[in-house]
Amino acid sequence: MQKNLLSFKLCSLVIIFILFLPIACKKGDSDPAIPKENILVLDKTTVTPGDLVKVNYELPKDKSSWEMLIGEKKVTLTKIDDTTAAFLVPVIPSGQLNLDFSIVGAKEKPTLTISAYSPITNPDQVKDAYLAQLDDAITDVSSTEDANTLTVFKETFKAKYAALTDTEKKELAFVLQKLNFDMPDISEQAIHTKSTNGLGIDVPAKFNSDQEYRAGVIAYVGLATESMALLALSAEAIAAPTGYTQVLGLAGLGASFYTFKKALDYKKVLFAYNGQNKQVINLKILLSGQNSNTKTAEAVTTAEPEFVFQTGVQRSFNVSSAYQGVSIADEKSTNAFFRNIVLVTNKATSIYNGVVKAVNRIKSWFSGDPKLIELASGIATTPTEETRNSPANLIKIENVSDPEIKITYTTVADILKITATGNVKDIHTFTFDVVYSYPAMGISNRKKITAKYEPKDGLGWYAGDYTLAMPSALSLIQGGPDLGKKGSFYVYFYYNEKTLGYNSVFYAKSILPGIPNIIGSLWVADIRDPQLTFGGGGWEYILGNNILKKFEFGPLYVARNEKLTTIDRTETSYTGSLSDCDGGCKYSYEPFVNAPYQGKTAPSTLTAAELKAINDFIAAGGSGKTITF
Repeated sequence: MQKNLLSFKLCSLVIIFILFLPIACKKGDSDPAIPKENILVLDKTTVTPGDLVKVNYELPKDKSSWEMLIGEKKVTLTKIDDTTAAFLVPVIPSGQLNLDFSIVGAKEKPTLTISAYSPITNPDQVKDAYLAQLDDAITDVSSTEDANTLTVFKETFKAKYAALTDTEKKELAFVLQKLNFDMPDISEQAIHTKSTNGLGIDVPAKFNSDQEYRAGVIAYVGLATESMALLALSAEAIAAPTGYTQVLGLAGLGASFYTFKKALDYKKVLFAYNGQNKQVINLKILLSGQNSNTKTAEAVTTAEPEFVFQTGVQRSFNVSSAYQGVSIADEKSTNAFFRNIVLVTNKATSIYNGVVKAVNRIKSWFSGDPKLIELASGIATTPTEETRNSPANLIKIENVSDPEIKITYTTVADILKITATGNVKDIHTFTFDVVYSYPAMGISNRKKITAKYEPKDGLGWYAGDYTLAMPSALSLIQGGPDLGKKGSFYVYFYYNEKTLGYNSVFYAKSILPGIPNIIGSLWVADIRDPQLTFGGGGWEYILGNNILKKFEFGPLYVARNEKLTTIDRTETSYTGSLSDCDGGCKYSYEPFVNAPYQGKTAPSTLTAAELKAINDFIAAGGSGKTITF
């Protein structure tokens, strides 16, 4: 038996039903009422004996079945609900027939084509194949009570089948060979972990994503829809007076009871998952190397995080959303996908309970007690709710407010990776919509995000420290007692509107006596050069022709919007010097800089006086000189 592909011949109906699930139509209050035309339609028009044909029509409410002719054979047209009935195609010669449905008030006489088919010469072989599937179903159902019911159906079927004539057995065989105990063939069926023993229909142990949930809904609706028609038809058949019809009903009950119970297994998993996205709450920033978990529930915070995008720098996020499960309220929902879950559940439950009543009325007719009991729908009165991360591939970015800023994004599992680029030079505040979009479930929710775009132009503040390192072997004085000691170091890159060029100012705080704090400028060609380095600079105390003190920095390497570092001495002849030889050489170090990027705003570690001195230096056009502070 195939495990994952459903092949009972109601596929056409199931597919038609599913296609209309995501479509929600709401009539405006001012729209005129348009009478709905009642036209009879068959779900299939080309058949062979044993096929189940569904009839869509608004049926009379006073009866549950009608007798009609298909060719020369009387068949029962069984009501499934107020707009659906079904019949089994009898064994009649191939050819075309115009069916008369005037018994239910229909004027249409649709054409039914009986395709060419081969007679069944060995009905017992077909019967044995059916019983083998029934044995697998008995093994596969999830409770001993259900296994008992199917066993009673099986033993009663075997006893009643033995009393049929050879002609009746051959006619029944056409129906039996169409009763497959499998799932309808559903497109986009998700791959789930098997929870069965390898027999029958595999039901997932749980759903792990919104996409798996949708596939599960389709599987559930398909199974419930399949079982409804055959349950109703079978219940009508076992109440009939003839032995053949009763055996036919028993056979149908075996298959439809099994598929209905597997639908209930699906429903249990379905109702345990909160699959309806009700609101996109916010983006959740993921730090570098941080893992995320789609199923981790998060508390909703009221604080709005600050979203800053630098040019070309990819940032990772989760999209936090509020979800809820199916509830009774969904019966009146404007969302057709979730409304149909409730409608199908209620309809299938009602039909099943009708079958229970029919079977219990003729209990003595069975070989044992089927022990059927009526069921509740299981639909929650109040929906369950949770907050979790949405699958990133269901997220879109729309409505970027600034046309100069372009947003691109990629997805991995529940991680949304966003990159911003643009032609703007200054920090811009802009907005964009994060949209959870799942048209297949009729859902589209959005959250407007306010963010800052910070051009990755290298401009702004770099702040860190310099470390006193051992000088090169060429130095007369090697180090001193303060090796490894650190001092504060700041650099500010800016665009000079007067010179139309890029400038920088640095501020180094002394950590040694006799050496002042210094503010100076460093030559910069263009901070946007990806291989940028700039010349050294600093302060010297000269007496006569002798340099007695130095506080100088050698060339630095700029990783734009990342950090400044001293170029290794293997790449430059001069890495800077901090020395004191006034009154005798006391020490000599090389200051090695490591200053990470801080952004466009001055670091809070600068005092007001220090920041004023730096700004005054810039305003005075201090390029090319150094001052003490």
